[in-house]
Amino acid sequence: MRKQLLKQKIRKIAVTVLAVSMISSTSIITNASTTTSTNDSTITSVSTSGSTIATTTYDINEIIDLTTNAINAAKASYGVAPEGSLLANEKFLSGASSTTTDWFAMAISRFGYIDKNGNYLLYTDTKAGIEAYLAAMEEYVTNAYEKNGGYFHKTKVTEYQRASITIDALGGNSLAFGKYGENAINLVADGTYNHENPAKQGLNGLVYALLAMNTLDYEVPANANYTEEDFILGILQLQVLDENDSNKYAGWSWFGNTDVDMTAMTIQALAPYYQDATLYTYTNTKSKLEVTKTVKQAIDEALTKLAKYQKEDGDFASMGTPTAESTAQVVVALTSLGINPQTDDRFITASGKTLIDGIMKFKCENGGFAHIVGKNGNVYNQMANQQVTYALVSAYRQMAGMNTLYDMRNEEKTSSNPEETGNTEEESSKQEESSKQEDSTSKSQENEGKQEDEVTSSGEKKEQNQIPIDEGSPQTWDNTQLVTLVIATIIAMGVFVAAKSRKEDKKNSEEINKKNN
Repeated sequence: MRKQLLKQKIRKIAVTVLAVSMISSTSIITNASTTTSTNDSTITSVSTSGSTIATTTYDINEIIDLTTNAINAAKASYGVAPEGSLLANEKFLSGASSTTTDWFAMAISRFGYIDKNGNYLLYTDTKAGIEAYLAAMEEYVTNAYEKNGGYFHKTKVTEYQRASITIDALGGNSLAFGKYGENAINLVADGTYNHENPAKQGLNGLVYALLAMNTLDYEVPANANYTEEDFILGILQLQVLDENDSNKYAGWSWFGNTDVDMTAMTIQALAPYYQDATLYTYTNTKSKLEVTKTVKQAIDEALTKLAKYQKEDGDFASMGTPTAESTAQVVVALTSLGINPQTDDRFITASGKTLIDGIMKFKCENGGFAHIVGKNGNVYNQMANQQVTYALVSAYRQMAGMNTLYDMRNEEKTSSNPEETGNTEEESSKQEESSKQEDSTSKSQENEGKQEDEVTSSGEKKEQNQIPIDEGSPQTWDNTQLVTLVIATIIAMGVFVAAKSRKEDKKNSEEINKKNN
């Protein structure tokens, strides 16, 4: 599928950003289960474009610490110890399939690493917690369909979409989640392409429909009520004009001028199509003019506008008030595009503040985050904390070379369990040989054209991460491995460019010879 290829391009961008990050940082990931708050960073990083310098940046260790502490703050609010499972907590489970807990469950499930056997393991929760939350969600979904006569929710399409995103993040099957009568409940279909009118809830319904459809790159049936392009066009049509220049387009909003939160969330939904050259022609609902542009053009216009809204401390405002949530959504938007929120100079202020600096303004004493900066100290806020948590998770995943926050397909084997360190030379040799065999098998399967991430015509669920099959410790990156990976990446890029150049030179030479003959 076109979409699948585009996602691979986004993943390559993220890996390139990782390589650049590793050149300026050789930190080792440590166990994050019982960390202390980290407010200051000692590493200075130059932006990728080279014109603006961030006075401080946060390395992957610090991002892990901040994320873990935010999750521990949430645990404490439910009376759960740091080493306990929030997902299995009875009070937390009572909110399953609601905005109160779903987004936090999604964040926790996306905060993990891959062990030496290719298993995806969580930093802060357990397999039992995952299973408990999925069970609670399934019970709620089934009861809701029964109560509402075949509907999950009679008015809010985003209820379907949030639920399916959360289920996919937890490793469940949102294509067959519970039963209504004799039929399996398909939350993806019911909440996106087969819904009566996803746009009835406005831009939100379209944005989260795309996010839900793309978590596992779901196939849209030929007889669906809506196509993928319908959602893209619906979103593009709603792009607003720049309030300072009516000849330019800016971001998106619920109403009025560009809204930071809505623009950032829209970018997240459109991110898989950023590298797509498809031209869309439509009538903009704001200007009433016919417009032809690519998704990339629309996103770039929105990014330009967002950058102008950034506050001097690195944060963003909603309705005129700086908030943790607005800042967090911009972080997720940038990482969804493969943009490093700490090095892109469009999002570094004149004083050298980044988006992560902006988020840190809202940090509370308990390690969680506040909605706004308090006059007498920051006050912990559940919604702010959950949005900041998954924003930090998105930054962590980018730094670790993993899929973006909402790309929930199989992870590539990018990291190892720290228990591997200290192996004997013989054991290391065996592991190296095993790794070579795995790579050989992987290449063979790729050459045979096998696509593991597709949904079959019969509606079977795509393969995704099994979360988790056993408990483990966080990964460790050895400094030598980091340097080796960076060098290998640079060499590979150089070889590719050189080969391409030779090919073009040969082609030009042949054309000249033909003309001369």
